[in-house]
This record gives sequence, C-alpha cells and structure tokens, in this order.
Amino acid sequence: MLVHKVRGVGDQDARRRRLPSLTTLAGLVGHLTIVEENWFHPLPADSPDASPAGEETARHAGHAGHAGHAGHAGHADIVRELTDGATGELG
Repeated sequence: MLVHKVRGVGDQDARRRRLPSLTTLAGLVGHLTIVEENWFHPLPADSPDASPAGEETARHAGHAGHAGHAGHAGHADIVRELTDGATGELG
C-alpha cells in the first residue's frame, strides 16, 4: 500500500520536509521498513532485545501490523499531497 503512495516521487521530493513534525515520505518508508523487519523477522529468543515469549499472539501481531500500515499510508497521503498535489486514491 505504501509503495503506491510514493510511486513516482523523486529522491529529493521524498526527503523534502513539508510538515512541522519533519515527517517525509522517505522517512515513512524507512520507518515502516524497520517496523516490518521487527514484526515479521523477530529477534532470536536469546537476544537481550527480544520480547518475552508468549506476550503477543499471531492474531494480535497481524492486527497491529495492519493498523500500523493503514496509519502510515494515511500519513503518506498527506505528505504526498503537500509534495506534488497527488492524492492517494487507488485507481
């Protein structure tokens, strides 16, 4: 979904800050990449940074991942429209 939101945006525009929060399209893509790596490629159980086993069910993780994607896509819609006027409607 986020790929569609940023398709056709050049590197310079993707890094351009349009909001007081300093959110950029490139920043959103980078952030979501890290989030996905942590959700879908968890750390080994013996890693000091790993969560204790059994805290989250697969269903909860899937729901949280989907909600996170939707939120990031909404932010990307706003930043993209401010960048070049394109809207995030899927066609």
